[in-house]
Amino acid sequence: MLKKIVLSSMIASSVFASHQFEINLSDEDVEAGVRFDLSRTNNIEGDTYLDLRVLNGDSKNSDVIGNPDPLLEGSFLIMPPVDNILGLRIGLGVKLAWTEIEKDDYIAVPLGVELEWRLPIVSPIPVYVGGAFYYAPDPLCFSDADRYLEQRANLDIEVIRNGRITLGYRDVDTDIKTRDIVYNETVYAGFKFLF
Repeated sequence: MLKKIVLSSMIASSVFASHQFEINLSDEDVEAGVRFDLSRTNNIEGDTYLDLRVLNGDSKNSDVIGNPDPLLEGSFLIMPPVDNILGLRIGLGVKLAWTEIEKDDYIAVPLGVELEWRLPIVSPIPVYVGGAFYYAPDPLCFSDADRYLEQRANLDIEVIRNGRITLGYRDVDTDIKTRDIVYNETVYAGFKFLF
């Protein structure tokens, strides 16, 4: 499954001319994503993005009985630089999250905030901190979903131009009507490539 996810993400990244490709691995999980900068391809104001992401979790980092089905996400994000704070970007977004949990369909439309800050330190290697918080209460959940909560934090080091090593933490809760579920909670490491 890992090979299929990585290969599919790389093909999608090149075919659709993405502007960022990301792969994150933990002891048992794999996550891959592509980000498209819509301002480069259309007559849209800058800092507008479309993201596609898949998280293939494992029962070791989850409350799901057995191995969970992959969590598929598509999101729209506007993330401009913040005036007067060098290197800080804060964005607002909406995403569509879908998976199947123990034979229950799970669909949620969470709203969220993301940030990225290039730390203002004197260093030959740029260092970034980032995070995301997405939430969907019951009115934004469909099928058997009851609530969605995602929290992320990451530290990126740009070891080569447009190539980063990332270390992060994610907690994704996909509660269904019958019980609360931690879909995935883990520390991960990975790569980000910006084009």
